[in-house]
Amino acid sequence: VQRWRHFAKHLHPLIELVKDFREPEDYPEPAPSSLLESLAPSPTSFYDDLIAHCLGLQAKDQHTEVLQILNPYLKPELGEQNLWHLAGISLYRLLRFADAKSCYEKALEINPDTPMVLNSYGFLLQDIGMMREALAAYERAIEIAPEFAMARFNLSTAQLKLGDFEAGWQNYESRWYGSAEASNHNLQLPKTPLPKWVGQGGTENQSLLILTEQGFGDTFQFCRYLPLLAQRFRKVGFVCSMPTMRLMEWAYGNGIAMFNRIPDNYATWDWQTNLLSLPLAFQTRLDTIPQNLPYLAIPDIVKRHWSERIEATGIGGLRVGIAWAGRNTHLADSRRSMAFDKLLPLFNLSNVSWFSLQKWTPGDVRPAIPPGVNWIDWSDEFIDFADTAGLMSNLDLIISIDSAPVHLGGALNIPVWLLNRFDGEWRWLENRVDTPWYPSVRIFNQPQFGDWDSVISSVLQEMQKLSIPARPKTLQQAGILPINRNHVQQEQRQEQAQQNLTLEQAMQLATQLQASGRLADAEKVLLRILNSDPNQAHALHLYGIMMHQAGQPQRAAEFLEKAIASDPNNDLFLSNATEIFRQYRQLERAIAFGRQGALCNPMSASVFSNLGVALFDANLLDEAKESHLKAINIDPQLVQSLNNLGSIERALKNQDAAIEWY
Repeated sequence: VQRWRHFAKHLHPLIELVKDFREPEDYPEPAPSSLLESLAPSPTSFYDDLIAHCLGLQAKDQHTEVLQILNPYLKPELGEQNLWHLAGISLYRLLRFADAKSCYEKALEINPDTPMVLNSYGFLLQDIGMMREALAAYERAIEIAPEFAMARFNLSTAQLKLGDFEAGWQNYESRWYGSAEASNHNLQLPKTPLPKWVGQGGTENQSLLILTEQGFGDTFQFCRYLPLLAQRFRKVGFVCSMPTMRLMEWAYGNGIAMFNRIPDNYATWDWQTNLLSLPLAFQTRLDTIPQNLPYLAIPDIVKRHWSERIEATGIGGLRVGIAWAGRNTHLADSRRSMAFDKLLPLFNLSNVSWFSLQKWTPGDVRPAIPPGVNWIDWSDEFIDFADTAGLMSNLDLIISIDSAPVHLGGALNIPVWLLNRFDGEWRWLENRVDTPWYPSVRIFNQPQFGDWDSVISSVLQEMQKLSIPARPKTLQQAGILPINRNHVQQEQRQEQAQQNLTLEQAMQLATQLQASGRLADAEKVLLRILNSDPNQAHALHLYGIMMHQAGQPQRAAEFLEKAIASDPNNDLFLSNATEIFRQYRQLERAIAFGRQGALCNPMSASVFSNLGVALFDANLLDEAKESHLKAINIDPQLVQSLNNLGSIERALKNQDAAIEWY
């Protein structure tokens, strides 16, 4: 498994397991290779070199070669536990689970109390469905080596999968050191000076900063805790990813501050915690999972946009969203994703319209859709998950492998059918066809490892039982975009009408589209304006704002600067540029824009307020205070400046003054 690569440096030779429980500075320096070569051959040095060579091959995924090398030495009479262990690892990677199990058991016959072997054995047992045996192996490894983070993390996933949330959440905190993502540096504990909140009381007048982690699905699954935190803290902030931010703002923006990066200044925050530590903090058990569904919300105007798009296609029948592959960077992607061809039996169903929820990258090859299938792929228009959610909210059913659409549909309380791999994640529990996390989700599990055909067969049988909504029916293929003459003609009429708009009307339309979350449509209007006039300042400015919303900082900065170059005295442009460049940590540019805006319009409260925030981030506290005081002189009810004045006084150790401003 991938996580073994992280331990390769500790496995020369593997028998020196104690190294895993020492500080790095306690390790002896390895002897130079020239010195090793000068030593007389001995059985120990031979096996050490053999192990080192095999580890190098395993790091390159050359597992067949490893087995060929080890095979002559896999003899019980030699008593070389490490060789049996290495052979088990390579067999596991080649999905030869029965043979891997046999090798691990032979290794444990030689020494039953080797933590690394027990961990490997438990990991295999977990993957083949022997959960309780896996649990025992992990527990024994931890009993021998309590600091063995990898085994503790694996223990946590087994406990959670078996429903032991009390112990599982506690041990899950080892993910920062023991998970495969941690070993690959894809999961790192954020460093902040704030103490970690793990459920302490007495926080009603304090503030909490929550830090997102792991994948998009984790954000959708665990953001359900945010309203509970708002009841326990005076102020709550959530640092989330740009692709999820619009959804988070729609659901929680009124009571929780949203950030797309960790703030540099912690003066206004008392506590921090990580998103997936919230179940531990709330002591969540199977029967206390927060269930206020749906806890994500889609504005009516966004729902209506996608509803109109669907109706315009003329495609009828059951509307089903489909996702068959996740991000290939996921460590278990080869197991959780399936080949598109596996879905083909489902496309024989009549009265079904399929909506692709796959998000494509430039190198992806899109599948060939069989003739006669009602297929729509609007995913190129998805700027973020808010667009995906808008479409999904108009569908009858979502069918997806274990990826973000399952969590998004579950959080929206939309019917979801999860196509789950045999060794499913801990969150889906063991052998369940339902889930306490999402009442609207139904699980179709592989009956054995890699068996997608049985899963699709079960889904096909269940779809044949569904009632088809009374909608217009068509058997035409939609292709990548729906082939519907009425819809095409309608779009052509819309484009022609937009071309006949005045500049002012076009800008109003683009602003309305942007405000309603229809960023792709707004972009089309703005690009049409900019094709006619590349220096149109308001179009450049709005396009820059949209690129910021879409998480494209370079393009956002480029277009904002172009807007200001075209209209250097526009205080709105300068105010927004101040805040956005501050968020990008370009503080000198942010402050320069803010000062320019203050000169252009000395009566703009937003300019002075945004400038004050940038100055605060630059630790220019006196100037920041002066700027915020000017802002509230103009607008005494400007909350941002009142709050930031409290932060400034707090940073200056003036607690009474800070409380007064707050």
